[in-house]
Amino acid sequence: MKKTTLLTLFIALFAFASAQIHEETFDSELGSYTAYSIEGDQEWYNNDFGVPANSAAISGYDGEAFENEDWLVSPAIDLSDATGTTLNFYEAINFGTGNIDTEQEVYISTDYSGSGDPTADGNWTKLTVTGHASGDSWDFVEVDEIDLSDYDGNASVYLAFKYTSTTDGAATWEIDNIVVDEPSTDPSITLTYPNGGEVFEQGDMVDIAWTSENFSGEVDIELMGANGMMIAEGVENSGSYEWTIPDDQAAADDYTIKVAGAADGTPMDESDEPFSIQETVDAIFEGTFDSDLSGWTAISVEGEQEWYWADFGLPPGSAAMSGYDGGALANEDWLISSPVDLSDISGTKLNFDEAINFGTGNIADEQEIMVSTDYTGSGDPSAATWTKLNVTGRAAGDSWDFVPVDETDLSAYDGYEEVYIAFKYTSTTDGAATWEVDNVVVTGDETIGIAEEQFTADMKLYPNPSDGRITITSSAIDNAEYNVFSVTGELVSQGTLKSNHNTVDLSSLNGGIYTVQIVEDGKTAVKRIIIR
Repeated sequence: MKKTTLLTLFIALFAFASAQIHEETFDSELGSYTAYSIEGDQEWYNNDFGVPANSAAISGYDGEAFENEDWLVSPAIDLSDATGTTLNFYEAINFGTGNIDTEQEVYISTDYSGSGDPTADGNWTKLTVTGHASGDSWDFVEVDEIDLSDYDGNASVYLAFKYTSTTDGAATWEIDNIVVDEPSTDPSITLTYPNGGEVFEQGDMVDIAWTSENFSGEVDIELMGANGMMIAEGVENSGSYEWTIPDDQAAADDYTIKVAGAADGTPMDESDEPFSIQETVDAIFEGTFDSDLSGWTAISVEGEQEWYWADFGLPPGSAAMSGYDGGALANEDWLISSPVDLSDISGTKLNFDEAINFGTGNIADEQEIMVSTDYTGSGDPSAATWTKLNVTGRAAGDSWDFVPVDETDLSAYDGYEEVYIAFKYTSTTDGAATWEVDNVVVTGDETIGIAEEQFTADMKLYPNPSDGRITITSSAIDNAEYNVFSVTGELVSQGTLKSNHNTVDLSSLNGGIYTVQIVEDGKTAVKRIIIR
């Protein structure tokens, strides 16, 4: 059972429900605002950037820095019936001179006439703005909320954004999403998690989260969808409820969560988009790297860099490796699992997530996944026989984003008592990627049982070594299927065994070691043969 949480789900949770009084997004020109150029040729204009685009912008730079004073003034804002009024806006400032408080200013007036030079009309009070943009980036940030409650009750309030530049420096200032509002007294509930797109498994523990404003009553929590259910009735409105998904909850992709007032269903909110519940996958082996490389052995064959634990992943952390340290360096590094017991497993599969950045274009040869059945569990891996797995759906090589690779078939190793999985990293002085690996999971069907043990024990393959013609005998064979795999996991031959004494011709195969898998009525026997 896992507990599923989302560390970032509280972004913007504490914004109170509000009654909007004034808004300007600058989607077209300067909207309802008026630009006044007091000094200099540069003026406020509408540009193609914002959150979302567009925004109002001003720069005193035109080949060089010029002296400018430019005001961007709002229309009259009616606060005659407002209580607890606040101002919010987004801004981006680049090429700042370090004088944001005196060159990118915000003012307010209650006696401006509504038109004309603001420096000659009305009394303007400078507002204290905290949380300004840094001054060296095009990224928009939301400044800290500004309290305007001192102006509640005024019928005509004007806001102004005053820009100043000098010949010593001229920043670019961009403004977007100006909002004046007051806290709402209406009761509301806002569901914040799960809110759409999440994927859970049966048995997962989920922290359902919500916020509520002007409402303190008990709530009902309901799983919505074709196979929905009531999760909890009349629980405390604490903003969080820990729910364990039932082991028999139907797998589906149409689920949402609804949180509503227990008394009459209001207020209420529901997930914005559906999330999924999947059937539980019983892992034979897992490597989640939650806090370290526990259960895995890092072996450096060449170079000083080694596999290490990193605070990134799905969720953080992961195993990571990079051959870059001030420059690309030659490295060969292995990250090897503890032994995986597949002696009583059939249909084995391997899944993992990875991120690869600064790739050289040689992912198949520099970020390899290997498997061995004769590694001793310690020491130089070159002393063992390793087979490279053909893993598809790899990361692109140019991003920090984790992607799930395509499921890889490991059924050629069904029946082996000790199987080792390794992530082999190679870099050269021509290039060194960063490789991050997370959520390594081996799955399969357990076939252990008395009948299984008898089936395997009674199975004989001879002669071994062989020229390719082998005899397979077992008193348990009635109508079995056999599969022959090469050391690379490729299926090279298959057929049916009709009796307890069968001759199979594999003489067309090249000399080498092969795995013979025999399956009948859910029982599996695995044998190795050598063809000369």
